[in-house]
Amino acid sequence: MPSSKVGTKNDEFTLNIDLAPTILKAAGIDPPEAMQGKDFADLYLKENTPWRKEFFYEWPDPFNQKDWLPAAQALVRKDYKYIYWPQHDYHQLFHLKEDPMEMNDLRHNSSVSSLLDEMKSRFGILRAAAAGNLTDSNSIISPV
Repeated sequence: MPSSKVGTKNDEFTLNIDLAPTILKAAGIDPPEAMQGKDFADLYLKENTPWRKEFFYEWPDPFNQKDWLPAAQALVRKDYKYIYWPQHDYHQLFHLKEDPMEMNDLRHNSSVSSLLDEMKSRFGILRAAAAGNLTDSNSIISPV
């Protein structure tokens, strides 16, 4: 690691799916093409590394305990989070910078309707990719 990077921080989204590709690359092994995640060492070893600006996550409910902690899926960006609760067919949108505790659902706010539509569309693409149902891998690349 360059000495200029030692002790530095960044605010990029690194996820648990990035661990395996990072470890493989450190061992001199190229990660399989189908493996999700990216080698996050590039964030420290290279300048101006393009990186994800959003991510999809899901919380399954394998025991169908929707009253305890229902299944959830979301598209998360640094400024907004779109959440879908599949067991209740319910959608939410939060502005994370203005509402970090996610108390003010913007789903019905007409001033963000185009953003909501765009995030729903992007959410569908990333959800399909996570499920392995996407044939065009370029569709999952996030704008940098």
